[in-house]
Amino acid sequence: AAGVRNVGAATGAAPGCRARRAMATGGGGGHVPLCAEGLSLGAQARSVSSRKRRSACGGRGSPCCDDGFEVDTTGGSFLGRVPLLDEPILIDDEGVTYVLIFPRSLERGGTIDAEAIVEAPMREAWKIFGKKRHDSVLYEKLWTAKDYFADLCELWRDMCSSTGHDTDQLEDAFYRLMKPQVTQRVFQQVVRETMLDILQINGIICSTFESIDGDETFLRMSMPEAVLEALAEEYQYSMPFRPEAYADMPNLGMHPAGQPMQDALGCTVLAHAPFTFERRALFAPFRHVDEVRILERRCLEWVSMAALRSHNVVARAFPAASYADMRELHDRWGGICVGTWLSSTDDIDCVRNYFGERAAFFFRFSTFFIKMLCPLAILGGLAALCRLPIFDMSLAKRRVIQLLFSVVIVAWSCVFTSFFRHRAMREKVRWGMDNFEAMTRDRSNYQRALEGTWRLRLQLFGRNLFYVVFMFAFIGLIAFEGKFLNHTSHGNGAFITTCTIFGVSQVWNRIAPWLADLGNPRTTGRWLDDLTWILASMKVGIALFPFFNLAFLRQWIQADCPAEAKTIVDIAWQLYGQNGQWPESLPFTPNVTRLPNGTSIIDDADQLRWLEPYFYARSPSEPACYKGCVPAQCFLRDRLFGDDDVPGCITTCQIELEMNLWVFFVTNCFANVAFLVIPMVMTWWAVRAEIRAVKARVETSCSSDSDDVEGSGSTSTPAAPMYSLIQFQAKCPTYEYGSWGGSFTEDFLDLVINFALFTCFGIVLPSMAAILLLTLFIENRLRAFRMTNITCRPVPDGAEGIGTWQGILERICYLAVTTNVMIAVFVHHPMSSWDRYSQV
Repeated sequence: AAGVRNVGAATGAAPGCRARRAMATGGGGGHVPLCAEGLSLGAQARSVSSRKRRSACGGRGSPCCDDGFEVDTTGGSFLGRVPLLDEPILIDDEGVTYVLIFPRSLERGGTIDAEAIVEAPMREAWKIFGKKRHDSVLYEKLWTAKDYFADLCELWRDMCSSTGHDTDQLEDAFYRLMKPQVTQRVFQQVVRETMLDILQINGIICSTFESIDGDETFLRMSMPEAVLEALAEEYQYSMPFRPEAYADMPNLGMHPAGQPMQDALGCTVLAHAPFTFERRALFAPFRHVDEVRILERRCLEWVSMAALRSHNVVARAFPAASYADMRELHDRWGGICVGTWLSSTDDIDCVRNYFGERAAFFFRFSTFFIKMLCPLAILGGLAALCRLPIFDMSLAKRRVIQLLFSVVIVAWSCVFTSFFRHRAMREKVRWGMDNFEAMTRDRSNYQRALEGTWRLRLQLFGRNLFYVVFMFAFIGLIAFEGKFLNHTSHGNGAFITTCTIFGVSQVWNRIAPWLADLGNPRTTGRWLDDLTWILASMKVGIALFPFFNLAFLRQWIQADCPAEAKTIVDIAWQLYGQNGQWPESLPFTPNVTRLPNGTSIIDDADQLRWLEPYFYARSPSEPACYKGCVPAQCFLRDRLFGDDDVPGCITTCQIELEMNLWVFFVTNCFANVAFLVIPMVMTWWAVRAEIRAVKARVETSCSSDSDDVEGSGSTSTPAAPMYSLIQFQAKCPTYEYGSWGGSFTEDFLDLVINFALFTCFGIVLPSMAAILLLTLFIENRLRAFRMTNITCRPVPDGAEGIGTWQGILERICYLAVTTNVMIAVFVHHPMSSWDRYSQV
């Protein structure tokens, strides 16, 4: 607290009147937010906060190509280029940690109606500044405006008592809200003034500038070194020690003295400990992600960001991008034409130092998945080549190859999850992520008063009930498709199934966040865990169940028992004889004849032995039945697999299973790639449209003043405002759930669904391995490019691993073992024709 007070008083951040004038952009009245005071304030922020921070990649960039980034320092300005733009932009990231975007009034092109009415303004202001201090959810229903004002005044006194600031200025601002209603102009001005005063009291340095089209105001925030150290000590923020701190360490077993330990892969493992001011010389320098986490946590202690967005006070909030780090990441990892398509340990460390541990764990998993999949892709490609006519391999032998491939898949999946668990644990220790959950922030929607109440229990029960009802509704939809749509005859069943899976999945995507909120998770990490379980369990089930139904269930739930069928000969006539279309490749044509009395006869009963596994009779008095899957192709068996006089058959369900699985898997791979390309086009279009609009406005202004220019003899024309890096980031999609910029949950879910399809049904289509490997290569490169150049820099969240996804992957492996064994025994030749005792 003493450090915060001293630095806050020394830097002053900005005089209150100048800062308030620069921030009060909600109203109209021709107010210009970027005035002379704002410019001087920006210069002050740059000079104070331009301390040397540790680079994300440690300056180890190894550029292999120049596909977008350039730097130009001519003209006294620091200009640069990014891959999506053809013209240079102003690099304004120096000394900036966090950015808030404030919309302006309608007359300035913004989104705020300055004359709109705000009901109960004191209560709404209390939701922004005071509600986070209380556990009960009943205050806003029981209190009056005076109660809200008294609570806020108490908040100001508690905050200012440790910093030596006067609370009169804060209290005076809220007197204007002691009315039943005020205009949006007054409400926005009071809230923004108060926000800036809170930032100033906490020693946070601020500067503002106007967007290129004047419809928004950007607030840049940063923290001096002393404030950062004081808050890190207050929060007991974990930091690694410097390698030089080990100079006096003795020998520890096999590890030599005077240097940190190394793990089995040769990576240095530095010890981590809570930061203290007395030992600051022993700790490594603060990274930019450390400053972002600490600054965001400090702001969220005093302000509800969700309430600011709901009242349209703040349009967006994001960590500032670092142009130098973006260039290094682009050159060595995120560029399209980088030297290697797989991330090394150093590359993942760069990702961790810029995007945080959660993103780094994702790309660690993605890279590990690709490396482990390479041998299976080779084997799967060889198994797929056996289908070519040039090899002239019988179907029975191809089934044996598929059976052996399924054994490899089962063993591989178990080894894969086990190895990655150990790899994630090694990275968790090396990155100092033990017990990181204790340092995470509470969600703004968390309600402590709900803990242990019947209301929360009812919410959880309702969520589980809705989950079960939705799953059974999807099962019923798939059963309806299989019963009333003749997929084989129409030839479009695969596309209908694919559209159904995608459609139901999109519906669940919209519902899942609402179900996760019902659990009232305290932290963002717990909310993501709940969302992960809700999304993954349902969407993996939606992706797998249609194929599980074709492989195992349809033959029983869609069995038919015609009333006129009494024997297997009648069944043969019903299915094949009356239309003369017997199974393909059947070595003989059974001579089935229909008598006038409705009875079917055959000359040689042995000619229908191939149909016996698909026929059953419940009792002599009841009609004969045939299963929902009947033979479509038959072949003579090899002597190795039994009696070669009885043909083996492929059923309609097997053919439909292969077709549906192929269409959905390929479509899903194309969709994943498309959803990575679309945000690139959208961001490019949004930025170009804004620049063109500003240029057109400048040209119109020049045209209207042409007479004055000619009269004065001047030939100079005003230049259009230059686009900046922070404004470019503001147009980029965010990295959060439901955004075009992607999210940790959605990106991981794409990988897990493909993992589940491959491990469970790779025995049906071994070629899936090669297709999946190629798709993962492309997706991994596009995701790296998107994260570096397209997505707005996300909050660098820490993580102790991939979290809930590890348990989901292990459960998928158990399911894969069961599914592969069941397909080999009950679906594929030769074991599908065995008796039930032998199969079990």
